[in-house]
Amino acid sequence: MPGLFDGIADFFFQIFSGDPETLRLRKQLRELQETVLSVSPAVWNKNTHQVQPGLAQSWFQFYRAVLPLFDIFSKTIGSIDRKIEALSLQYLVESLLVGEIADRRLALSYDQLKVRFQETGNADSAVTALNLEFSNLLGDIRLQNIAGVDHEIHELFRFKNVVTFSFHSFFKKFGYDLEKIGKENPRFVPVDGDNLLPDLLDLYYLIGELEVSPALQRGIVILLERLGGAEASKNIRVLEKILDRLRDLLRGPCSPYLTLSLIRLLRQEPEVSPEVWKPKNSPVQEYLDSISDRFTRDRDRLLREFSESTLKNDIQVLFPTGHLLELENYSETTSKELQNIGLAGLDRVLPLALLKSFTVSVLEGGYLDSVKQVVVNGFFQDKEYASKLNTTVLNLEKVSAHLEAFDRSLRSEGKTTLDALEKYLASKAGAMTVPNQILDKINRQAAALLEEKVNEVAVLTMRTSEILQDYKSPQPQFVSNIKGLGGKNNREILTSLISGYNKSLQFLKIMKNFVVIRGLKIS
Repeated sequence: MPGLFDGIADFFFQIFSGDPETLRLRKQLRELQETVLSVSPAVWNKNTHQVQPGLAQSWFQFYRAVLPLFDIFSKTIGSIDRKIEALSLQYLVESLLVGEIADRRLALSYDQLKVRFQETGNADSAVTALNLEFSNLLGDIRLQNIAGVDHEIHELFRFKNVVTFSFHSFFKKFGYDLEKIGKENPRFVPVDGDNLLPDLLDLYYLIGELEVSPALQRGIVILLERLGGAEASKNIRVLEKILDRLRDLLRGPCSPYLTLSLIRLLRQEPEVSPEVWKPKNSPVQEYLDSISDRFTRDRDRLLREFSESTLKNDIQVLFPTGHLLELENYSETTSKELQNIGLAGLDRVLPLALLKSFTVSVLEGGYLDSVKQVVVNGFFQDKEYASKLNTTVLNLEKVSAHLEAFDRSLRSEGKTTLDALEKYLASKAGAMTVPNQILDKINRQAAALLEEKVNEVAVLTMRTSEILQDYKSPQPQFVSNIKGLGGKNNREILTSLISGYNKSLQFLKIMKNFVVIRGLKIS
């Protein structure tokens, strides 16, 4: 007569304790105990305080039931390949939204944008039309039930977390090694409750708010459609049977309530509420951010390519062979490899190749040597002018070394390098935000280097212009002996200065499309 004896015990406890709150907790614990002891097969031994094999048997049924689903998730939103995971999530979001979102997004992809740029022939009008179309797409998505779509996806991820949960530790505490599945039937043994408590808390964290709902089933069906295959319809029928079985288990021996009751009983805290998994993101908002970022990058890439294509004639004038010297690492090949995996790419490849080519063919091809002749042999009334000219020459003599150092640094141990980017991509880390941030920093470094060196060329061009004006002037203002400083080689020096100056102007005319050139007006 446990009820009678418990009542008598409570009566005397109340008399001698005088603490109604403690008595209330005692009653709650006793009710929990009665609930747990009523479960069949047995999951709790009141006398030994051990969790019984019945609990392991029920969860083993659950584990075996979800094994086929593990394969679905491991190939979609639970894939270790972050690209597959991202594409599966994108497919899921677009399938739950209405309005042919996937088709409209694809119509604004790089390849489609390129076709429309070519058809329009006018970059400004093409960009205006595309921006409006993309804005309408975002607006139509934001008018939908975003919270509802987020909730469906969150519940699918909650279920995915349960399906992919490692039961190894849980079953091992019951004396069974999961690696032996298929070799023998499980034989479980009782386990001390305190020993199992961490595993029960992990389980409850995942199943505490789990519901195998029609919406959840719809989400898994979408993932099955994503995987495709000839047996898709058959797999959907199998899925229905699996989910029915899981519903029965989650209403019975694997229920969140029973798991919570065991936790409270083991901790002797009848009102404790352990933590459960809570989503902290908005999949739809992340989708919006992702497609916005991709559209912006693709649009800007096309604008850059369109702008570069208009420079072909100017580049041909400066480099008649058409052969440009690219950097080894910061190259078009690297950029295309990055773009092929959905990253932003390298946006200063052409201008850096132009700078390197100009440096080798013009600056190092005799132009700087001629200017140095002026610095060494010239008579300067303004010594500060001579000093600045010399500094400009020294700076430009280091262009090749600086370009090489920058390119070499991309294959170093630093945080903002191509090596760091590749290591991140090879890891199991999150989506593409960090890689694009690394690329953005690399591109900013490239842009800063480019602007610095191009403006040094602009300074030299301005100084050369002044020197050539002196040569034409009856009274030279900067280099008083410019008309004869090179002796019999003076004509050769002047010819080199004129050639270098003209090529510099052509170079700067091209480069003004990529950097802001200060202090020199380029037509």
